[in-house]
Amino acid sequence: MSRLITLAIVLNFTMPACVAQTSYHVPEDYRLVATDDYGHYSADFIAATNYLLRTPAGTEKENRARVTKFVSEWIAGCPFMTISITEPVVKPFLSESEPEPFLIYMAGWTSHALETNDTGMVACNIAGVHAVLDYYTNRAHKMRHNNRLDIWLDKRRAGTLDQYVTELLYTGLRGK
Repeated sequence: MSRLITLAIVLNFTMPACVAQTSYHVPEDYRLVATDDYGHYSADFIAATNYLLRTPAGTEKENRARVTKFVSEWIAGCPFMTISITEPVVKPFLSESEPEPFLIYMAGWTSHALETNDTGMVACNIAGVHAVLDYYTNRAHKMRHNNRLDIWLDKRRAGTLDQYVTELLYTGLRGK
């Protein structure tokens, strides 16, 4: 009985923290015009990316749409961040019928650069791919089955994904 009471107390204090981690709202009346605006909202961008990764795609539709718009606008307009996209890296999850994984890739790429100050093509692409795989493995997003991503998940489990993505980047840059 005392274990149940202890568990109830622990859950009472930890559950609000868990809910708070998935909750995010775009700042009211944000402006993305000047270069400083993007820097000002960098922490919001990272929080918005985490929200998109953690919150199931079919839930909180209005808020998710606002967050997606904010992330898209931030990426498209940011004057100090340029995402290098190489077809062999993005091809497995690039789809007109399922566009969110590509946004997740770009958001993961950008969040890595903002959090680490590392804007290197290899590290950022690897971070973007890991973000897509995290999104894909969260079944709450109900992303369609993707054999290529399953292979990438196997490579991640084996510890060879980062090297594989690096090779894809350099293959794509050479035009092969």
